[in-house]
Amino acid sequence: MKPAAKIDFQISAASLAKLQAMPDILEQELRLRLERCVLHTEGQVKRTIREKGIYNTGALFNSIGTRVARVGKQLVGYVGSTLLYAKFVEKGTVPHFVPFAIAPGLYLQARRAWGWKVPKGQKLYSTGANGHMHLTPPGGGKPRAGVRVTGEKQPFLGPGWRSSVPFIKQELLAGCKAAVQKVREVA
Repeated sequence: MKPAAKIDFQISAASLAKLQAMPDILEQELRLRLERCVLHTEGQVKRTIREKGIYNTGALFNSIGTRVARVGKQLVGYVGSTLLYAKFVEKGTVPHFVPFAIAPGLYLQARRAWGWKVPKGQKLYSTGANGHMHLTPPGGGKPRAGVRVTGEKQPFLGPGWRSSVPFIKQELLAGCKAAVQKVREVA
């Protein structure tokens, strides 16, 4: 049977070169744009930490970092904290007692923000015979070795991410447009 209509497709060497270069150009451009996106998001997360006052010793703030990696066939951007307790700040916990000896940031917060004092006869950051650091609450009272915390969540990653979404959309779209333009420029 003879076809009633016929369409011939031809691919020139120049077109073939463009097609072959496309994946590399696209990946290179999107990697660059993804790196800009994670840096922007990192800045938004740090801004959220400052604005919400989740800043005691600076450990959480300084632990926020970024990475762009290839995972299988995908480029993935990461923004997060290397600190174990960061997830408990973000998601919250049940109310619990925290000893100052294992939470120097809490010790510092109690002294600076809450007005707790070092008991007489004890040096700053020193531990007693039982290994505990003590502070006296404002208004006096018995020195305490820690405090009961509410465990209330203080999200910083989620809000930082959400405030970055418009920038990310714009940046990735611009990256795709730039990649198409570079493919057009290939011989």
